[in-house]
Amino acid sequence: MLAAKYGIIEKSFPWFIKVFSLAVFLDIINIILQLKLPISLLYGIILVFSLKEYKIVKRLYFLHFIPFLSFLILWLIICIIPFKNNHFIEPWLFFDGILSSVYIFYAFFYLYLAKLYLSEKDVEERNVIFHIRNQIIFITILSIGKLLKLFHFTIINFNLDALQCAINIFTIVFMTIYFLTIRNKESIIVPHDTLSHKKSNPNVTQEAFLQYEKIIDGFFSSSQEYIKPNFSITILSERTGIPKHHLSSFFNHYLEQNFNEYLAKHRIEYAIEMMANNHSLINMKIETIAFECGYNSTTTFNKWFKLFKNCLPNEFIRELRLAQKNNNHTL
Repeated sequence: MLAAKYGIIEKSFPWFIKVFSLAVFLDIINIILQLKLPISLLYGIILVFSLKEYKIVKRLYFLHFIPFLSFLILWLIICIIPFKNNHFIEPWLFFDGILSSVYIFYAFFYLYLAKLYLSEKDVEERNVIFHIRNQIIFITILSIGKLLKLFHFTIINFNLDALQCAINIFTIVFMTIYFLTIRNKESIIVPHDTLSHKKSNPNVTQEAFLQYEKIIDGFFSSSQEYIKPNFSITILSERTGIPKHHLSSFFNHYLEQNFNEYLAKHRIEYAIEMMANNHSLINMKIETIAFECGYNSTTTFNKWFKLFKNCLPNEFIRELRLAQKNNNHTL
């Protein structure tokens, strides 16, 4: 594969993994100390910021903090104001009941977003987002259980807080193992000679591969459909008439790189050409440029740009600005 030819396969370790792990750890402390802080409402915020697959208007980001901040204020009010317990309502039972009720609707909203916008993420990011999603599902089930207990349903006769703490501890262990796995795989050296000795698919002849190469090169030269975010090997098969399994064999055995690497190379070349020919783009945000090239994730865009250009996009833009400034001075 192309990445292996350079001796390194770069693995991203997104910020939200660390934030999610910290939130889970704080939730464990919250349960052990019985603080009743609404830590569980942080998971939706982490999920929506980690997805970044749909373009939220930046000034609307704060809306995702409203549930957490609202319950935090309510928590402070209950802590500060000395409520008198009566037969009708007990402050912390009221807090738990409202929080559990709201969390069910809260969870459905964020799980819906995850279902809509998860597909574009890298595999390693998707694995962690799945765990954030599962954490929200577990807490939703526990919230339903807490509501049933509040209404004295005897079917729930075990400690739900202890169960949530156990789930959180499992999550921390999982994230630690995942972190160590990713760190150990950050640099994978694969000898090119090993790759070059791979046998071609016996079902596809060398002549067929040469013909496929002309067709695919022609498609990428004449069409810009590959910069659409949803472009895939299935779409390429439909446009070129080459069977999908033949395309996989062509990329993996003939070119010795997978489809994602081939696609990324063309997208990065498009980005470079676009920035070099359109000076207004160098004043735009990296996120905007990445989106123009078919990437909804700046993490993915930065990873491929670094691989093919040996520098990050912002470093490349800095060089373009410097060259433009020198040209202006010369004129």
